[in-house]
Amino acid sequence: MNVTDTLAMEPQARYALAPSVDEAITGRIHLIRGRKVMLDSDLAEL
Repeated sequence: MNVTDTLAMEPQARYALAPSVDEAITGRIHLIRGRKVMLDSDLAEL
C-alpha cells in the first residue's frame, strides 16, 4: 500500500460542521448592561 492509496481511504472533510460550531458559540453570548459576555460555565463546556 502506498501513500496515494492511504490518502484515498481517508474520509472527506465535513465543512458543514463549522456553522453549527459557530452557532453554539454565538448562542452562548449574552448582552448584559450593554456588553456582550459569556458565562464561565458556558466557557467551561467549550
